[in-house]
Amino acid sequence: MGTDRIQVTVTAATGIQHGLTAYERAFAAALDQARTCLNRAQAEFQMAVVKSQQQLREAERVVEMARATLGRCTENCQPLVEALRRCQAAEVMAKMRLESNRAARAQYERAASDLSGSLRTIEASTKANLSAARQNLLAYAEDLSRYLRTPTGGDH
Repeated sequence: MGTDRIQVTVTAATGIQHGLTAYERAFAAALDQARTCLNRAQAEFQMAVVKSQQQLREAERVVEMARATLGRCTENCQPLVEALRRCQAAEVMAKMRLESNRAARAQYERAASDLSGSLRTIEASTKANLSAARQNLLAYAEDLSRYLRTPTGGDH
């Protein structure tokens, strides 16, 4: 291999090493973005649960008010009975929404936990592989450069 070819190979190996470093940074940024999305989604699930808890408390309060109003009624109470039934139906729906949101949050948390574990495994593996590749390329480039500096290296 001629001196020029060896120098081109050294330059290419060094360039690839720099490319791997840039890739590692971009990969780390992508992982950070994925974690940010997971956290954002978790917050949204939590907010849905909190909102449905508030709606249930409000529905319970309205049912109690309807009961109290009906309890004070002495005649022509049928409209108040119907109003109480509607309020109770709304309360049941609010309970169902709350349970549904809690179940969805729990399911998400299980999936997010699995995904987070996978991300950690991928991250560790990728870091190790990229680090080894950069070290090998660096050693290769250093060996070739050392060869070029020897009296018998290249086309002297």
